[in-house]
Amino acid sequence: MSRKSTLLVILLAAFSYCHASLDPAKIFYNPPKCAMTGVWWHWMGSNITKEGIVKDLDWFKASGIASATIFGIADICTPWASKIGNPTGGKIIAFSKEWWNLVRFACDEAEKRNIELGLHNCPGYTSTGGPWVPPHLAMRELVFNVTNIQEQISLTANALYPIENGDTGKFELPAIKARHTNIIDIATVDGIKIQHIPMGSFTQPNQWEVFGLECDKMNPEAVAFHLDYVISQMKTHLGHHVGKTLKFVLLDSYEAGTPNWTANMREEFKSRRGYDPLPYLPILGGFKCSAAPNASAEKKFRRDYKLTIKELYRDVLFQIMKKKLNEANLEFACEPYTGPFDSRECAAFVDRLMTEFWFSRRNSLPPKKRLDWCYWTGPNGKRHNIIEAEAFTSGAPHCTWRETPYLLKIAADVQFLRGINRMILHTCPLQPWGDDILPGKTMGRWGSHFGRTQTWAKSAVHFFGYLNRCQALLQWGEPSKDELKFEISPANTTTNISSLCRQLDDRKLFFVVNHTTNAISVSCKSPIQGANARWFDPVASKISPIKIIDNSLSISLPGHCSGFIEFFKNYDSCISHDTQEASSKNYTEEITFDKWHFLAGDYSTTLGDLKDWTNFSETRIKYFSGTAIYSCCFMSTSANSSEALISLGNCNNQVAKIILNNTDCGTLWCPPYEVSIPKGLIKNGYNELKIEFTNVWANRLIGDEQEESDCDFAVAPQPGGAYLVRFPDWFKNGIKTRPSKGRKCFTDWNYFTKSSPLIPSGLLGPVILKK
Repeated sequence: MSRKSTLLVILLAAFSYCHASLDPAKIFYNPPKCAMTGVWWHWMGSNITKEGIVKDLDWFKASGIASATIFGIADICTPWASKIGNPTGGKIIAFSKEWWNLVRFACDEAEKRNIELGLHNCPGYTSTGGPWVPPHLAMRELVFNVTNIQEQISLTANALYPIENGDTGKFELPAIKARHTNIIDIATVDGIKIQHIPMGSFTQPNQWEVFGLECDKMNPEAVAFHLDYVISQMKTHLGHHVGKTLKFVLLDSYEAGTPNWTANMREEFKSRRGYDPLPYLPILGGFKCSAAPNASAEKKFRRDYKLTIKELYRDVLFQIMKKKLNEANLEFACEPYTGPFDSRECAAFVDRLMTEFWFSRRNSLPPKKRLDWCYWTGPNGKRHNIIEAEAFTSGAPHCTWRETPYLLKIAADVQFLRGINRMILHTCPLQPWGDDILPGKTMGRWGSHFGRTQTWAKSAVHFFGYLNRCQALLQWGEPSKDELKFEISPANTTTNISSLCRQLDDRKLFFVVNHTTNAISVSCKSPIQGANARWFDPVASKISPIKIIDNSLSISLPGHCSGFIEFFKNYDSCISHDTQEASSKNYTEEITFDKWHFLAGDYSTTLGDLKDWTNFSETRIKYFSGTAIYSCCFMSTSANSSEALISLGNCNNQVAKIILNNTDCGTLWCPPYEVSIPKGLIKNGYNELKIEFTNVWANRLIGDEQEESDCDFAVAPQPGGAYLVRFPDWFKNGIKTRPSKGRKCFTDWNYFTKSSPLIPSGLLGPVILKK
C-alpha cells in the first residue's frame, strides 16, 4: 500500500471512530480524542525550558487537553513583536538547531502522554515565510516608473504592521534592501515603465533574529521552496515524530497583505481570462491607458485581475500546502479567511479546518448566522464535520486576568450554536519557570489566559470536560437545519433560547442554550411522532429521561443553562435517573477561612456573615487571589436515605469545590451552583463541610500595584497595558531576593494601576442543604 493510501485509510478510520457512533451516550461519557479541546502553545522568544515543557504537558494531560500547537513567537506581543532584555536562560532563536531540539524533547514527552502536537509553518503566526526565503521568491508588487529614477521606490516594507526593529530599536516598518536590488522589468506600456519588486512583507510577530520575507503565495516554486525547507527541518530534527506525535502543520492568520504580481502572472492571466493583461497594467498604478478607454473596461480588468489572484492563491498556496504536507504524512490545518482568496474554495484543500472567535461581552448574544460555508466544503468536495476554532482570542479590556470558566462557557455556547465543535484555546503560552512564579508568562496583549498558572488551573478539567462532552455530541451524526420551537411558561415574560440540531438515521439531537440570566420553564413539540427523549447535562455529566405527553415535553433551564435533548425511537438503553423532590434546610453554623495560598503565611478568620472579600479592610483578604477554604460543621439528626443537594447561592461566577465528610462531591463553576450528595454521605450527628473557593488573578495583581515597583514596564504602542522591558536582575538571581517585599506576583504584562476596580470575590451564599 502506498504512503498516500495509508494516510487515506488512517483518516477514514479516524472519521469513522469520531463520528459514526450510534449511541451518543457512549461518546458523551468518553469523548474521543478528536472531540477533546486543544491549545495554542505559544513559545515566547527565549523563554523555553524543559522543566516548563514537562509541567505544561502534565497539566494538559490532567486537564483533558488532547492537542497543542507550537508557535515560535517573539518574547512578547505589544501587539507587535518585541523583545524583553536580559533574558533569563540565554538566547534561543525559533527554528534554530537549539529550538528544534526543544521541539524534539516536547515530542518525546507528548508521545508518553498521548498528546498530539502541531506546529505553525513558520516563525510568528503569519503567514508562510522565513529568513530562508530569497527576495526573488518573496511576495511581489508592481512599480511604475515615468521618470526613470529608481530612487522613487521606497525601501520601506509594504506590510500591514510594524515590528520592533532590532537595528533601530523603534516600532516601524523596516527597510528592505531587496526592494532596490531585486527590480525586474515587465514591459513599457503607454510610456510607463512597469517593473516588479519584493513587497517586503515579512513574517511576524517573531524574534528579530529570525526576521524573514513572506514567500510568494502565487508562485509554485516559492511555496514549494518554503515548505520543502520546513519539512526537511522537521524530518532532520524530529525524526519518527513527524506524522505521528507531530500530526499537523498550521497556517494561521493571513496578515501578509495583497500582492499584485508573480513571476507567471502574465501567462496565468492569459490562460484563465483569455486576454493579455500587459496593456491594462497601468490601471493598477492609477494611470489611464489606451487599452481601457472607459470606466466599464477598466472595471472589467480590475475584476478579472482580482479573480486571477484569488484563483492563484487557491491553486498554488492551498493546493501545494496540502500536497506537500500530506506527502510527509502531515495534516494541513488552516484558518482560510480574511485574505485575497475565496474562503469556501480554499477550505476544500484544508484537512483540519479552523475559524476564529474573540472573547467579549457580545459573545453572550445569540449568533446571527452559522458557519454553513465550513460544513459544505472539504477534501474531494466532501463536507467537513469537525470545525475547529481559535477560541477566546482577545485582549484588554475583555481579558485582563478576570476570565472565569463560567464567563468563558457563555461565549463557548454561542460559538457551538454557530457550528464550531472543537475549541483550540488561545492562548496557553509555555510557562518556563517554577511553580512560585505566578501568574507568569503571557503572550502580551493577546489572548484569554489559560494554562497551569491560572488560579483555577486545577479546576479547569471540569470546564474542559464540559467542552469535550459538548464537542463529542456536536460531532455526532450530521448537521441539520431543524430547530426546536419553544413556548414560554406564563410565569416568564421574556426569554431567548437557541437550538442547533444534529441527526443520524431516525435520531435527532438538539443543543439548547438559554441566553438569559433568568431560570425559565419552556415546552416544545417533539420533532419525531411517538419518540422518547432524554436530557444530556454536559456540566454535571449526567443523562436523564424526559417525559413526553401528547408529543410535547417541558423542561426547566437555569440562567445560561445549556444541554442536549435527544429524540429517538425503539431505543432501550436510556439511562434512568432519580428525580425525587428534596426538602430544604438552611445552615446555621459559622463558616471559617482556614487556609490561604500565595500569601506570607496562613491566615484564618471567622465570619459571622458571608461577605465579599474585597470589602475587607485586611489587605491580605481584600487583594487575595487564589483558593481559600471555607469550613463548617453542621448537625444532622438522620443520614440521608436518598440523594441530597447542596446549593451555594451566589458565588460571584467563580469556582467552588465541595468536600463533605472528606469526600469530594464535585466542583461547581457555573450556575446554578448546586451539587448532588450521594445517599448515606450525610451522617447522624456532626458533619464537616469544606468549600475550596477560587477567584481570579486580577485582585492580587491590583494589590501589587499598591506596592513599590521593582520591574521596568513600558506603555504598549496600542491601548491595553504595559509590557516588561527587561527581566530584572533580582528575578534572574531568584525571586526570594525581590526588592519590593509586598509584591507577590510576577508577569510580563501589566493591565492595572493601583486604582483599578477589584473583582467581587468569595462565597456570598446562602448555602442551603436540600435533603
